Amino acid sequence: GYDPVQGPNPEQTRPAQGVARLSLIDGEVSIRRGDSGDVIAAAVNGPVMVQDRLMTSSSSRAEIQFDAANLLRVAANTEVRVADLQYGHAQVQLAVGTITLRVIRNSQSQIEIDLPAVGFRPDGPGIYRISVREDGSGDITIREGSGQVLTQGGAEALKAGATMMVRGTGADAEYQAVNALGGDDWDRWNQQRDGVFLQSRSSRYVSPDIYGTENLDQNGRW
Repeated sequence: GYDPVQGPNPEQTRPAQGVARLSLIDGEVSIRRGDSGDVIAAAVNGPVMVQDRLMTSSSSRAEIQFDAANLLRVAANTEVRVADLQYGHAQVQLAVGTITLRVIRNSQSQIEIDLPAVGFRPDGPGIYRISVREDGSGDITIREGSGQVLTQGGAEALKAGATMMVRGTGADAEYQAVNALGGDDWDRWNQQRDGVFLQSRSSRYVSPDIYGTENLDQNGRW
């Protein structure tokens, strides 16, 4: 992985471990708990913790909400692992499959996605689609926003309307920016999910530090 740079005083106490939540499950989704190795059926509003692996089947998808700003949507036939999860910082490893990282609003939190060859860190709000194939090659597509592709040689800027194709690993990694890959049903489903959060009335009445309130919109009025 691509560890974040240590702050000016590494002697300070590490931030508390965080917990994300499963904000949506569609179909059969499993979680392998990092502490026990047990595989369990995922449940909506269930916790996702550090070292957990989330796996979707050929006809399922899921959404992990890290906080009020960061959503990770997981397509079918995908496996992700939460490598680090603290207050204000998350690191997710994409083993295989497709995800879309949706950063809804500016916040102090930061999330990083690691592919076998490179890492990716968004600059701010946007829509970031990332895929990894069975052979380890992958691509990073920015629909909205901008971000940094993290390599052993440094960082490469990537902006909206572009896709970074990547293959290889470590020092042998190769990457090339091309025009963004075309949209599909996965992108359209993500747009529908965005509407749930962007049109949420509950978010107007509670602190952005409190997330999951969009679920309340269907259960009454403020």
